[in-house]
Amino acid sequence: MGSTKQNNTDDKVWSAQLLYQVDSNAVVYARYRDVKMGDAYKMRASDVDPRWKSDSFKEASVGIEYWF
Repeated sequence: MGSTKQNNTDDKVWSAQLLYQVDSNAVVYARYRDVKMGDAYKMRASDVDPRWKSDSFKEASVGIEYWF
């Protein structure tokens, strides 16, 4: 896995994922992330915030992924 640093921000992300294989073509998952947004990265005052979310949030999800 890789990551990208966005200069001039103090964003912080904590995330976790658990997977359990239920058969050869499916997994059950649980995911959680806690995102704390810092100041928006802007080159100039007229630039638009490049992020699609503008506020901190917490998110949890549970589901099944199936492939064939």
